Amino acid sequence: MEGNPHFELFSDVGMGEVFMSRFVHFESHVLSALPKIKDRDAVRNALFRMIFDGFEPAFRSLRDLKKKIDDQAVSKREKRLLIENVFSYLALAVRDRFSVVADLMGYDIGFLFQKDTAFKKGRESFLLKYPKIDPAFLDVLEDDRCRWLSPLFDVRNEAIEHSGKIGPEELKRLESYMDLPTAEVMFDNSWRRVEDFLGVFANDIFGEMGGLKLFEIKEYQENRNHPVRFGWFIPTDKLNNQ
Repeated sequence: MEGNPHFELFSDVGMGEVFMSRFVHFESHVLSALPKIKDRDAVRNALFRMIFDGFEPAFRSLRDLKKKIDDQAVSKREKRLLIENVFSYLALAVRDRFSVVADLMGYDIGFLFQKDTAFKKGRESFLLKYPKIDPAFLDVLEDDRCRWLSPLFDVRNEAIEHSGKIGPEELKRLESYMDLPTAEVMFDNSWRRVEDFLGVFANDIFGEMGGLKLFEIKEYQENRNHPVRFGWFIPTDKLNNQ
C-alpha cells in the first residue's frame, strides 16, 4: 500500500454526552448479563444502529441548531433543515430502529405507533403477553402519545414528508412544533423513554433469577443526568430471607 492510511472521524459525539453514556452502559453492563436472549449480537448491533442512525445524528443536528439559531448570517432555510433533521432522525430512532431492538429482545411494540383503536387493543394484548410488566408503564406511554409522540411522527410524516397533502391549518399547527425549545424536548423525551423501555424489558427478561433485580442507582436518583442509570442489586426481601 502506497502512502499513509486515511482515517475519518466516525462521530464526534462521545461518552461525555448523557444519552450516549447511558445507552453504551446498558449494552455493556445490562444487556450482556441478560439470559434468554437468542442472539445477543443481533440485539447489540440493532442497539448501535438505533444510536448511530437516529439519536446521534439527531443530537448533532440539534447541537448545530443551537449554535446557529440566533445567527442572522444563517438562512432560515438552513435552520429549518436542521429542525427537520432532528424530528426525522428521532422518528427513525424511536419507531424504526428501536422497534427492531424490542423485537429482537422478544417484545412487539408496533401498537405504540398505531391509531387510537389499534393502540388500545395492542396495549391489552401486550399486557396479557407480558403480565409481569407494570400496567402503569403503559399508562405513561398513552400519555406520551398525546403529549409528544404523535406530534413527533405527525411533523415528520406530514409537515416534512408530505406537506402538500395536508390543509393549511393543519400544516400551521404542526409547524408550531418546529422550533428549538420543542426540538430539545423531543430529543430528551425520545431517548429517555427508549431507555425506560430497555429497563422494563431487562427486568421482565431477567425476572429475579439468581435473586437479582435491575434498579436505578442512587446517583441517578439524585441526578437524572448521571452517566449511569441502572445497576444489578439483590432486593431487600431476598437478603432478609438468607
